[in-house]
Amino acid sequence: FERLPKGVLKQVRATGSGSKIGAHDDVVCRWAVLDAAKMEVGSSGVFVWQVGQVLLGGDLVCVDVSAENDVSPLLAPALLSMVAGEVSYFVAEKENVMTPAALATLPPVGPDEDSYQAALQVEVLAVFPRKEVWDGCWTTRLEEGAVVRSPVVGDEVSVLLSLWDGDELEVQHVVGAGSNCLEHIPVQVLDATVMSMRQGELCRLDCEEQAFRVKLLSCKFYEDVSAGGDGSLVRTVLKEGSGGRPRIDGCTVQLSVVDESGEKTCHQFETGQGRAPADLERTVVKMRLGEECELRDRSTVPPVVRHLHLESFSNLNWATMSPEAKVAYGAHRKTMADELFKGGDVAAAVEKYRLVRGLLGPQGRKGFPPEVDVEAQRLVVLCDKNLSSCYLKLKKWAEARDCCDAVLAENPDDVKARFRRGQALMGMDDVIGAYTDLSRAAALLPDNKEVAGALQACERAKAKADAADTDFFKRAWGQLPAEQSQ
Repeated sequence: FERLPKGVLKQVRATGSGSKIGAHDDVVCRWAVLDAAKMEVGSSGVFVWQVGQVLLGGDLVCVDVSAENDVSPLLAPALLSMVAGEVSYFVAEKENVMTPAALATLPPVGPDEDSYQAALQVEVLAVFPRKEVWDGCWTTRLEEGAVVRSPVVGDEVSVLLSLWDGDELEVQHVVGAGSNCLEHIPVQVLDATVMSMRQGELCRLDCEEQAFRVKLLSCKFYEDVSAGGDGSLVRTVLKEGSGGRPRIDGCTVQLSVVDESGEKTCHQFETGQGRAPADLERTVVKMRLGEECELRDRSTVPPVVRHLHLESFSNLNWATMSPEAKVAYGAHRKTMADELFKGGDVAAAVEKYRLVRGLLGPQGRKGFPPEVDVEAQRLVVLCDKNLSSCYLKLKKWAEARDCCDAVLAENPDDVKARFRRGQALMGMDDVIGAYTDLSRAAALLPDNKEVAGALQACERAKAKADAADTDFFKRAWGQLPAEQSQ
């Protein structure tokens, strides 16, 4: 047997399956209070049921595990140790098993009534998991859904809704869109509810003293492929493809596009060249060979919808390129990244700079002739410095610091790397490290106003931190005897 809190003993008579019952779940169970005087403990420590006189209960009940019930103080704690389908005995002192009203129905059991023990037999027939999806709003799962992911912001769902005893209404809804035609359910609650469900799932929603029946009929899963990650351009897969995906750079693709009028256009381009429409290029690198998807532009009203089919693609084999060709390729991509950065597309610039760094890094330039290797290293250093600037704009402080570390490992007096690492360390609240780098940068560029301004800001932050430390230690030392404080 298993020992539970408050001296309760549990013995599993039939195992169940699944996870343990949660503190707020609804449970359908069959229970009975039994006469523990009819139980004996066998030599192996297992309870042996002799007669099993039923004193109370035996009916099916639905129990809210989190609520007080008039059945038995032990019933809810007992359920928290069980799983669906399990049958167990629980033995305890009578006041832990039965309510006062139930105790009054017991027959006399001998002179020492206070030592009377009772046993509770519980069979869990069904578990309906409950969770709080919004402040004061709870869902209870009544039917399982399909084994696919739950909807997220931007997905389109079809939901069947009704008051618990009212008429049903089918609603088409975009999660997170902020619009809702329902009178009784706030849009935030509806969003939180469907985001906790899976396709085909049925649940009960208790919200503001009203109960609703909610069924997630279908869901269109959308993936954000917009430039700014704002959900203005999304795609959903209509037909799965196979194999790998086109590279974001150096892949020749054959893509067909069908617009809303049914007109078909074929596009053949090399990714990373910047010659294809940007929305198509961002989307095609997410696709697989033979895949068909719907591309929806939500920046217009109504949205513009196109049908895309990736017919073929061929990735460039960098392993077969000569060292000179690799360096020329990297130089061209760095120039493209510079233009993207100037144009404000920082995320796209990061991808280009990282591509060059990977292509011409230590592993990529193995076997290069000395003069080609020098040029490759120069490009990598330039990309690291430019990457640090990109990461600073994106407020990715640690990544910016790492890029500067790589540059300073080769040239400790590189002023741009010193300056940018100082900015990154300020963003990471490392005032001491930032002060060291910015002081060095100011010494190397004494007339640069931007460096001087950053150093002054760092000095103010350092003085503030020093003052806080001084105040802390003054208060700490002030509590010590005078000789120790001195």
